[in-house]
Amino acid sequence: MNLRAPVQASSRLLAANTRWTRPLLQPHAATKQRAQPFSTKPLLYPTQSPHREDIRGVTCGAAAPMMEQPETYDEAGQPRGYRRNVGVCLLHPSGKVFVARRLDDSSQAWQMPQGGIDEGEDPAAAAARELREETGVRSARIVAAHPDWLQYDFPPEVLAICRRDGRRSHRGQRQAWYLMLFEGDESEINLDQPEPEFGEWRWVDLQHTPLHVVPFKRDVYTAVVAHFQPLIVAHLSAGRWVE
Repeated sequence: MNLRAPVQASSRLLAANTRWTRPLLQPHAATKQRAQPFSTKPLLYPTQSPHREDIRGVTCGAAAPMMEQPETYDEAGQPRGYRRNVGVCLLHPSGKVFVARRLDDSSQAWQMPQGGIDEGEDPAAAAARELREETGVRSARIVAAHPDWLQYDFPPEVLAICRRDGRRSHRGQRQAWYLMLFEGDESEINLDQPEPEFGEWRWVDLQHTPLHVVPFKRDVYTAVVAHFQPLIVAHLSAGRWVE
């Protein structure tokens, strides 16, 4: 896979590439907590600062007054300060994708599995590992990858929490995204992991995911929808995954 440098994602892509809709499935009975109906309206947050976009990639941090600093790049030509990360769009054969609610987020936001890439680890291997560690799912295979690295900035409030807890804070995350086809039984999904991150899960239409993720990840999710949604539609039309 050849992941190119970060690219800018526009919210207009979502409207242009997400015409297919189907009724949402109800949350699975195996969830640790039964989820409420999944609305198709965006989440409303008490405070939403204006967002900014950066030509170096998808950046969605709140726009706070700051002095512009010269950009520096690593040996691979990527902006410094971003943690290398993977995201997993886990596709059910029905055409729905897996989302879950984080235990450390009280905003009722839902997201797809994601996690950091270890030193020297292949991004595709990291995607399979993170999916297994967060959801228990092993019966899944990669069927597509987004060609670009997608990145977002952490908003000031997230950086403040990292500093308060003594954690290393990155400017944001640069993500490689994979579409993985779920080939197992739903009993395989188990959120009760040694270091649990999620409290409940459900299958939803991919095009609805940007409406329910935290705002600073929304443009990345829009880019993921724009690339993977046509592939999912083709999969459903063919009745099988077309390589």
